[in-house]
Formats: sequence, structure tokens, C-alpha cells
Amino acid sequence: MSTINIVRFYLLKRLVPCYSPSQIPTLLSLAYRAVSARQRYPKAVLIRSYIHRDWYWKRHRKKRIVDGTYHLTICYKDETHLAKGSHVVAHVYVQDQHDLTFVRACHSPEKLDSVLTPRGNPVWAPEERGLYDVHEVVYGHLGEEREKEGEGGDAKDGEDGKVNGWVYYGRKVLKGGGSR
Repeated sequence: MSTINIVRFYLLKRLVPCYSPSQIPTLLSLAYRAVSARQRYPKAVLIRSYIHRDWYWKRHRKKRIVDGTYHLTICYKDETHLAKGSHVVAHVYVQDQHDLTFVRACHSPEKLDSVLTPRGNPVWAPEERGLYDVHEVVYGHLGEEREKEGEGGDAKDGEDGKVNGWVYYGRKVLKGGGSR
């Protein structure tokens, strides 16, 4: 059985210049992979940061952690979170700032949308404030195991003749509801 999932990705407008247009689909894919590994069907994903290193505090001074800690900070919501007004924060770890290969993801407990950042801003501000560049992506999930259809196909996902995975189609959402 296959499933279709429509996800709205929110990218802070102040972060858009940090990435080339060719990197944005990669960021969306990284964020979706991190969320779907834990929960299959997110409805909204906020990309909160650019690729950066982890930091820690020692004697009230900010210190940099050893190499291998580049990550992207995201927040996500599913249907339950949308109804409750809450979200989950996750760090999506990658190889380094130039190689955006997924390594792992760490998820925090659920938080209310009213939680403020250390600077006093809401973590997930209302969409009406115009802070986000919005992308809508449709993901089609194939069943866990599905027999290949037809003969002589060139899909070689498994030696046992099973196919699994997901495909997607994305579009940028413009102000006023249009797309391009």
C-alpha cells in the first residue's frame, strides 16, 4: 500500500542567502529524512539554522566541540502537534559544512509553540508574519514491501524482487497561495 504525504517546509528568509538554490532541495531532503526516520508523516518542517557546529559552555565561556559535529537545526509537526500547538526540535548531523551527507538525527521532547528562543523570539512564529520562504513538497511512500510489477524491469532494489522507498515532487509557495 502506498501513501501520499504533503509537507510544508518553512525556511527562515534570513537564511536563504546562506544557501545556493541548488542546496535548498538537499536541505529539505535532509530534514525530511531526519523526521521520517522517527515519525513517518510530518505535516510541517521549519529549518531554523544554516549548517553549523555544536558548541558547549565551560566556565561561562563558549567552546567549540571537536570536528564531526556539523548540523542543521529543524522543528517539525505532525497532525497531532498542529492540533495541540506544539513542535519537536531536532538536530540533523551531516559529514561537514560542504558535504551534506546525512549522518544521524537527535530529537528533543515535544515543546509548545509559545516557547521563546534565548533572544526572546518565538521558535515557531505565525506564518502571517512573513518570516518564512515556504516550499510545499509531496512525498509518495511506497509500501514496506511490494512485488515488482511486470517482467524485465531495471529496478534492482532487492535481490528478492521487492521494491520499497519514496519519491517526491516539490514547489515553492508564493505569497497569495500561488506556486512556481
